[in-house]
Amino acid sequence: MTLHRFAARLQSPEKEARAPSSYTGAESIDRPLLSRSAVRRVGVFLRNTKICQDCLEEAPGYDRLFWRLRPVILCQRHSLLLIDHCPSCSAPIPGLRSSPDRCPYCQGEYLQAHRALTPPTSWLYEGQTLLQHVLTAESASDWTGSPTFAESPILRIEPWHYFALLERFENLLQPRLAPSIVVQTLKKLAWEDDQSTSESPAIREVAIQIALFHYLLACWPENLLAMIDRVARQMKGQQVRGSMLENFWQTDRLVQRIWSSSTNADTPFVFLLQVFEELYTWATISGISSSGGKGVPS
Repeated sequence: MTLHRFAARLQSPEKEARAPSSYTGAESIDRPLLSRSAVRRVGVFLRNTKICQDCLEEAPGYDRLFWRLRPVILCQRHSLLLIDHCPSCSAPIPGLRSSPDRCPYCQGEYLQAHRALTPPTSWLYEGQTLLQHVLTAESASDWTGSPTFAESPILRIEPWHYFALLERFENLLQPRLAPSIVVQTLKKLAWEDDQSTSESPAIREVAIQIALFHYLLACWPENLLAMIDRVARQMKGQQVRGSMLENFWQTDRLVQRIWSSSTNADTPFVFLLQVFEELYTWATISGISSSGGKGVPS
């Protein structure tokens, strides 16, 4: 009943560790434990947690263990975005507290926080549903949820591959790349400003990441191709012969790889990793272009 139960899903087998039992002479624990690097990488909250107000109102009120993972921001039972701070004093919510629904610092009521209902049709909801399936199901291929992911390679990879890809995709959403054509196009396709009304910047940041990441992997490969087509059309007028832009906006090669992904030699994980690396490169180049050449790396 600790976060170590998710170790095999959150990290590669090479990162698995064993810890000696507290009983003298006992055998080592026969299961993987979360490494320190995985705790930092996935964003495991050791002291604080996130909560759902509706869950606290049930008898008895409760927290979920996996709400302490940074990517988990939605209560599937009530379709509510979780909250991570007191609405009265803004203090983080401790994982251990004397009262489940009162702030130990100011005695404010967590139940008074704004309740952000997430539509089941949103990419945020779809993405959180798939994420929790990967986190808890016996096999990703056992997916019985939305048919939008039925043909997606995301259901043909290991759980730890999923979280590695989610982390890699986060690089695309760095603040310096926000003005890039790639990121702006993705947001227009998969995100609406009123889709998440969370007052927490941290939760809103994850919400955008989850929505955009899963949009690209849903309705395979139509969503990804639609994004590439829009980006290519917007960049067409900005290409300058002889400049480095000309080397990066050849989309035909990537489109051909997407259509042949089921027959090429790469595994789904390696293929998706390459796709995200290509998008990151495009975002970097288009970001430099939109800033008039400022910030070009040496």
